[in-house]
Amino acid sequence: MGMRCTFKCNKCGYDVDSTGDLSFGMQAVLRPYICNDCNIVTDALVGIQGREYPKEWIENPKGDEVPDFVLEAVLDEEYSFYTCEEYNGDNLTLWNPK
Repeated sequence: MGMRCTFKCNKCGYDVDSTGDLSFGMQAVLRPYICNDCNIVTDALVGIQGREYPKEWIENPKGDEVPDFVLEAVLDEEYSFYTCEEYNGDNLTLWNPK
């Protein structure tokens, strides 16, 4: 199971519950990003079942880089990879809490 912690900015007081880094849960693999549209930190889905899939592989799959069950889940809109949890946008920048 992945773990979330609360991070708080000492300058502005903004706080967020986030994985803080790449996190492997039973089903989901999450990584924190900054949503450039709504300006929040969001844990984006970057993989499932213990494996991270680069965004390029999800958007333009070639060969057998991404298993069929993952691509089917994306097409069926069961999973939204590399999107903001809050607004479902994909204008994200990797977040480094350090």
